[in-house]
Amino acid sequence: MEKYRIELIKIGSCNSTIDNTDTRLTQEELTEVMDDWFDCDNCDKDDYIMQLVDNETDEIICKAY
Repeated sequence: MEKYRIELIKIGSCNSTIDNTDTRLTQEELTEVMDDWFDCDNCDKDDYIMQLVDNETDEIICKAY
């Protein structure tokens, strides 16, 4: 199992794991992942948060908005 997971959270709703990785991303790198995930001009990106979570401890490493 990979050490980290990337979760996509819809504000006020649910969250889901969208990827697992062994790479500990920085906040800037996670923001790039989020920008790539929402690669559109008119999307609801403002309704979501992306976060990097440690799979072993469930500690949130960083968030992207």
